[in-house]
Amino acid sequence: MENEKKVTFHSKVVEDKDWFGVAKSEVSYQKYDGTMCEPAEHIYMIGREGVSVVLHDVAADVFLLIEEFRIGSAEKEGWLTGVVTGGLEEGEEPILAAVRECEEEAAVKCTAMDHLLTYYPEPGFSTHVMHAFVGRFEHNLVKDEVNGLDEEGEDIKPILVTREKLLDMLSSGEIINGTAKIALSHYLLHGVNRD
Repeated sequence: MENEKKVTFHSKVVEDKDWFGVAKSEVSYQKYDGTMCEPAEHIYMIGREGVSVVLHDVAADVFLLIEEFRIGSAEKEGWLTGVVTGGLEEGEEPILAAVRECEEEAAVKCTAMDHLLTYYPEPGFSTHVMHAFVGRFEHNLVKDEVNGLDEEGEDIKPILVTREKLLDMLSSGEIINGTAKIALSHYLLHGVNRD
């Protein structure tokens, strides 16, 4: 940020914080003209950090997507195609969460894991932060079986696709999971920065 702006929380109440909580705060912030705005009430979600992983077998140029039930889309879609995603456990580093989630959701042990980007998926109403990674794997080791943790109610199907099929799925709107679209599109457009 070019000029650091001030933000003042005049009050903050958080309800039921586990994976997500709801906060109601009275906030004022420094405007572009340098003055502080009047305090205003904001209601937003407090979320823990999450990870997403684009799984790519570089040698074969094959990607591993997953299909699973997603509660947020249940009234319209229910099952969405996406990438491995999950939340960080208390004190867990994002890269370790990415490795763990690949094993839990796709039964894949990655040969390498690279950071792709970190972003706020919905900053207008949530503090949730996502860390996207690219995991290298061997597609011939993927088993055509359902994965996930029973205790989390997961029932996840792996889907192997070529780059051409993936591009078609993204452009046709077959993939409507925003987390997946952001990570996949960023990777396909920019690759991984290994500086």
